[in-house]
Amino acid sequence: MLCRDICSNAFSSPTVDCEYGTFPPGYISEEIKCAVCLRTPFHNAVYLNMNQCPACKLGWWCSSECSERFSLYHTPELCAHMSDVEAVEHLTIAYALARRTSRQFMQRSPVPRSSYLPLSELRGWTEYDRLVPDFDYSLHMNAREFQNAHPRAEKAIAFMAKEAASVTLTILAALEDVVPDLSRRKRLCIHIAGAAHRELSRSGLMEELLHFLPYLEHVAVVYAGPEITISPSHQNLACVKCRNRGWSRTSIFHTGSYADFDSKAYPPDLIAVLNSGFTEMETKGWQASLQAILSGGKPAVFTAYSQMEAEWEEKAMKDMEARVVKSTELNKWRGLSPTVPKERSTLDDIVFTYSSQFRFIVQGHV
Repeated sequence: MLCRDICSNAFSSPTVDCEYGTFPPGYISEEIKCAVCLRTPFHNAVYLNMNQCPACKLGWWCSSECSERFSLYHTPELCAHMSDVEAVEHLTIAYALARRTSRQFMQRSPVPRSSYLPLSELRGWTEYDRLVPDFDYSLHMNAREFQNAHPRAEKAIAFMAKEAASVTLTILAALEDVVPDLSRRKRLCIHIAGAAHRELSRSGLMEELLHFLPYLEHVAVVYAGPEITISPSHQNLACVKCRNRGWSRTSIFHTGSYADFDSKAYPPDLIAVLNSGFTEMETKGWQASLQAILSGGKPAVFTAYSQMEAEWEEKAMKDMEARVVKSTELNKWRGLSPTVPKERSTLDDIVFTYSSQFRFIVQGHV
């Protein structure tokens, strides 16, 4: 497993940067531990020598006893998912070293579309190339640079590109559900409540709203959350092609809870609350913001990692007398990198989760 030391040698500051600032990096997500007994190499007085799964390189066993049971815990399905995780993590570091930057890999459509293609007409990521016809070619060219870094470089690059685009497409799909005249809108304003590293590091792909909606001339995105540490900026962040057409993309930042943000100057067409986990963490801290969202009467899309989490959140919103526009359903534009449960006794009922895997939409009170 590559370690953080590799990255710290390449950068003067261990941070992830984006259009707006720098944040702590997230290169390492898996530690070395036995898949059966969950021991790490440091549990015993004598350092444990771990045996590594030769396929995914993210599974280990520590003894002959655990070796006999390893396949029960490290199943073929888990191994396949972890192979994807390993390839993505490897390419994330390879990309960072090659560019000498910790920016997220993002693959933006090269030019604005001339016609509108509703996301509702697409099955999901398998038809993403219909939305961005040059995607596969650009992907192949990007992967060629890293073909010696990992044998599954092209698949990993595809995962990274689509994972980054997930935020924008999740928001665009929700806009299609709640804005009847979306295809001819000239202006849009989106609020991201509880915005944090994931949304900010992929903020450059909000440009795709200008590229996918031919009539759209200006898009403003509000990032509100206690983790926001960016100074206000009103510069036009649109690409050169869009700026030459007189189009613009701006960002507004608010440090603090969404309830404290004065939205009069930037009334939202949609509010996005992505992977907030508000029923599990900071539940009291979210209450005022959730009330503000409902009191404003604007549509809000909520996403969660699992169906159970999304259903809990939908129930919590119903308890606040929210009007549900769309009940919990699978988000076909979810992230692609699987999250594997860290605490488990057996893998008989293992469920892989993904960022924004499920969604529901509310608007105002009943």
